[in-house]
Amino acid sequence: MPRLYPFLDLRHGESLTSFTARLSILHSFTPVRSFLHYLGLNFSALVAGDPGAIGALAELTNVPADALQASAIRRDGDAFTFRGQTMLRPTMRRSRYFACPVCLADDIAGSHLAPECAAYGRAIWQFAHVRACPEHGIALQPVGEARLPSEFHDFGRGVRPALKDLDRLVAQAVPIEPSRAQTYLIGRFEGQTGTSPWLDSLAWHAVARACEMLGVVSLFGRTVHLRTLTEADWHRAGDVGFGIAQSGENGVRAFLSDLQATNPASWNAVDGAQAMFGRLYQWLEFSAAHADFDPIRDVMFRHIVETTPVAAGETFLGRRVEHRSVHSIRTAALETGRHPKTLRKILAAHGVMRQDDDASLDHHVRFDAAQTQALLAHHEDAISIKRIETYVNTGRVQAKLLVDHGFLKPLQSHAGGQRRRPTFATADLDQFLDALTDQAVPATNPAPPIVNIPGAARRANCGAHEVIRLILNRKLGWVGRDTAVPGYLGVLVNANEVKRLVQGAPLDGLTARAVEKRLGTSTKVVVRLIEKGYLPTRTCINPINRCPVQIVDNAVFNAFDRKYILLSEMAKIFETTPANMMRRLEDAGIEPAIHGSDVGATFYFRERR
Repeated sequence: MPRLYPFLDLRHGESLTSFTARLSILHSFTPVRSFLHYLGLNFSALVAGDPGAIGALAELTNVPADALQASAIRRDGDAFTFRGQTMLRPTMRRSRYFACPVCLADDIAGSHLAPECAAYGRAIWQFAHVRACPEHGIALQPVGEARLPSEFHDFGRGVRPALKDLDRLVAQAVPIEPSRAQTYLIGRFEGQTGTSPWLDSLAWHAVARACEMLGVVSLFGRTVHLRTLTEADWHRAGDVGFGIAQSGENGVRAFLSDLQATNPASWNAVDGAQAMFGRLYQWLEFSAAHADFDPIRDVMFRHIVETTPVAAGETFLGRRVEHRSVHSIRTAALETGRHPKTLRKILAAHGVMRQDDDASLDHHVRFDAAQTQALLAHHEDAISIKRIETYVNTGRVQAKLLVDHGFLKPLQSHAGGQRRRPTFATADLDQFLDALTDQAVPATNPAPPIVNIPGAARRANCGAHEVIRLILNRKLGWVGRDTAVPGYLGVLVNANEVKRLVQGAPLDGLTARAVEKRLGTSTKVVVRLIEKGYLPTRTCINPINRCPVQIVDNAVFNAFDRKYILLSEMAKIFETTPANMMRRLEDAGIEPAIHGSDVGATFYFRERR
């Protein structure tokens, strides 16, 4: 195939369409479509990045085919691809030519060719999200426009009028640094990824638009009028939005949380996500229809479901809510049929509501739906302690005992400084009765020692709560159920078995009464001996009646008994009267060890000292 001469170099970063336009100018053809047709090339195929057409152009121009391929923007239906990155039609600048005037001036200054042949269009200038020259740090300017379809993609001729006024354009250039979003997007053309895995996973055009929309709402508010924004505004928005999105889903959701926190309190209970997230929600719901935006939609959908009171079955952002995650007082009232004030009391009593929620509107007070589902269900059949007496068949005293000892726990406590009557879930009451009778044997016409729980407590000198714990802890060998008596009072136990289990070990010592019998004296004498310190005591629990009692240790009593002997006991031994015994001891010069005037009875040492 003959070569096209003179040759023209493909410049660094130049687009394929700019290269073909400069070729036509170099060879004095107008327009570019006619030039390529003369060469036997299909202009539309080249514009679409067709590999066959690009290969033929490479043969004619002596430019490597892979270099031309790298400069081509391929079209596939409504999508475009450049160096592996995907764009949509709104991403592209088609009829208007944007350029950096300093770049154009440098092109002309460094070439011997005519200005419109020397100045070339960079591929990145064709993308609407690129607004700053990465080399010179100035804003790209509109330098031409194709008014007819035949003038599209003819860069050299399209910018020819601007090149005549290039000095003014350079002088008026506006300094502007490339945004972080633009730098990231251009870097992806060169295969630069890894700084933000979440953004790396999105299509190029989705990253570009998402960053701008996040930034616009952040800078100008949720109700900003998008059509009033300038190119400079969008450029700033891209930079701010990239700062939000670069940390991925966590960063986006943190921004959404900020929008929720700063949303003006609305009196309208039906205000939803659109009012809260504004243009960002509207964009994803109504404008960003392409599937490439689905990952961004998914993030917002999850955030809304997990932080706002949306019901199962609702549909938004093209997705259906499978499970409710959040309730408000209003939605819970509508769903359960309970009065909002009642719900507030229940939630406050269980610590679900915060103190500052008291002054909030019903639809502003929000809480975890799954966490409170069982709580609200319990309260549907709640009853007062008075009704427990008949529901469980306890009577007033036993009902209070069950509550005081924690067997029946109220659903509501005294919270928020207000005293409220406790209520009890019937499900909890049923569960308590089921636990008591889980292993109960039906019994007819029971007789002692088979008695009910209060009866066993009386016989065993213990509390009914102790008998209940023996049943619940499976400590009793036999538990019955009176077929003629329902509920709690129909639960039967063996009082003798209860008595054995609740009574403690025998006393390791002597009570005052036992000392009295062992010494053969009176209660008064024993009391005085204890008071005078002859018989030290200690306090322990009586194993029978469970009451505190003072005892004399066996060792203490035995030591006392070995040391002292009662006058009356000595008189019995010598078969005489106590008076005669005392005179005989006095005649022998033996004095009492403990005088009767001190303790009410006279004691002598058993051994003479």
